[in-house]
Amino acid sequence: MTRAYSLDTFIGRFLRHIRTTTSLDEVVVVLDNAPCHTSSKDVFEEEEFQDAEMLKLRPYSPMLNPIENVFSAYKSAGKHFLARQLPVILHGPEDTTITEHRARYFELAADPLFAEVVTPDLCNRAFCHSLHHHQRVLRFEDMEIGM
Repeated sequence: MTRAYSLDTFIGRFLRHIRTTTSLDEVVVVLDNAPCHTSSKDVFEEEEFQDAEMLKLRPYSPMLNPIENVFSAYKSAGKHFLARQLPVILHGPEDTTITEHRARYFELAADPLFAEVVTPDLCNRAFCHSLHHHQRVLRFEDMEIGM
């Protein structure tokens, strides 16, 4: 199963679920420009879902997408973790490269680090921060990228 197929299947199931309580002509799904979202427009062209609307964020509009701030905090924590572990990473097993060893080392820490960094409070703050920018969009104000 390809990533695009999985996302399209998810969107279809999501819209069917929403349709049980809300008319699809009141539904707008906003997607960013991630590569896996490129085929998603096909779902909205299906007769079953044609009343729903899909909007794509313009490239380089992370301020409108709360998850970007959450990912940024997670990536920053990951970089700090790897920097603290640098001596251990540099002296990895002889049969692996430093890049491979670093990747394996980070995989071990990724889930606990995610649970530590991606908290409900962080998600709420990222969401509230994006609302300020959404209001500016509704007023048709120009914004600098990444504000």
